Amino acid sequence: MSLPSGGYAGISGILGRQIIKRKGIIFKGRAELTMPRNYIANDHYPELSQDEIEKRIRDTRDSLPAIAATIRSGGVLKARHVWLFESLITVPFNPVWCRIRQPVRAFYTTDKCVSCGLCARLCPLNLIHLENGKPIWSGKSCAHCMSCIQNCPAEAIEYVSITPGKKRYLFKKYRCAAERDS
Repeated sequence: MSLPSGGYAGISGILGRQIIKRKGIIFKGRAELTMPRNYIANDHYPELSQDEIEKRIRDTRDSLPAIAATIRSGGVLKARHVWLFESLITVPFNPVWCRIRQPVRAFYTTDKCVSCGLCARLCPLNLIHLENGKPIWSGKSCAHCMSCIQNCPAEAIEYVSITPGKKRYLFKKYRCAAERDS
């Protein structure tokens, strides 16, 4: 399943299909779910309102039974068609973009850091280690999953001058929206 932020999942489905096939698993399609965006390390997208966040969560929740039924029946999930030019542009360009425009060294902590180490435990690429109780980011290519920033209990992690003052998104803060009207 792909979780788009801006309305569609880009080429994530193609990349996922490649990984699944490499592992010898039969690919049965993908479904796109539009969740609230958690990517706050840019200024290209406006923050979503509380109402929009809750609407996206409810819409996604409401689409899950049909997706589950398709999977249970052995059917094929269908999502937006990904055009060849999207892959030709994105696949080779993405690593360069990440290294130049999204450097790992741009993450930092403020004095609010409580040295809990949660960021290091959550980093899927193991790019964070603690020195003197404070997180240090190392490595060449960060996935920019925002797990460190969004999960920091003290909201002490920032990314250059882009993230200070921005709201953090964690699904558990909106769980009631997903359960409401169900």
